Amino acid sequence: MKTIKLLFVAIIGSLLSVSCLVEDDAPQQEFTQTPYSVRFATAAQSTGVPINNGVQNIEIPVDLVGGGNWVNTPALQISYTIDVTSTAVAGTHYTAPSGTIDIAENSDFGYLTIPVNSDNFTSSTNVTIVIELTSNSNGIVVSSTQTTITLAGLCVSDLGGTYDVSTTSGAGDGAENAVPLPFASTVVITDNGNGNYTMSDYSAGIYSAWYTGVYNGAENAIVPGVFQDICGSLSGNFDAFYANETVILTGTDNGDGTLTIYWTMPAYGETATATYTKQ
Repeated sequence: MKTIKLLFVAIIGSLLSVSCLVEDDAPQQEFTQTPYSVRFATAAQSTGVPINNGVQNIEIPVDLVGGGNWVNTPALQISYTIDVTSTAVAGTHYTAPSGTIDIAENSDFGYLTIPVNSDNFTSSTNVTIVIELTSNSNGIVVSSTQTTITLAGLCVSDLGGTYDVSTTSGAGDGAENAVPLPFASTVVITDNGNGNYTMSDYSAGIYSAWYTGVYNGAENAIVPGVFQDICGSLSGNFDAFYANETVILTGTDNGDGTLTIYWTMPAYGETATATYTKQ
């Protein structure tokens, strides 16, 4: 009888052990059958686009956040569309991308790449691209379907360097030497940061040429000038060689490595226009 009771207890214990193992395995099996889940990393993002800088790629991350057994994940492909609420114009502000996002095998993220045409942006451009995740492969579930990308034109100033200068027109105070035009010289422009610059000689040598031998010390009238570049528009206001002389400078960055600079000294009616070509 004692032997029978022990045998009965052993059988019951064995059954309970098998039951526990089956229960322990059940959640793991369910997890491996869970669909893959993807989402945009953010619901919105803003990107500055440096203007007049050709085609620039922006990358929008898409994350794999669930599903599979996380030991080996296959290559996944997610489809998307550009929503009609977007204000950016395909073919003008950007090139319409392929319509699919790839997540590589055993990776947990991928990128949507959009080529942006910065040559069609200005400092006032502010447009959006609204992207909607749609269909899927491998049973993918989309948990966050939409993101809005704001693209804003960004001015970048990079005018520092050495320039060949051609002064093409100008006039002194009436007592100046006759100087044949165009008048050639070289000017160094130093970048002081944040769009602020110092030029080695604001008149590019013509002031000295006008007045050497006319006014005492004019042969040494090499005067630095300062100006600011705001999205290609140049402006400056500074003192000249002699007392009570104020120079007003305006100009443009032509976007092709050249600057057009005009300066005037209103007190004496002096003016000049020059083209600066970066070496």
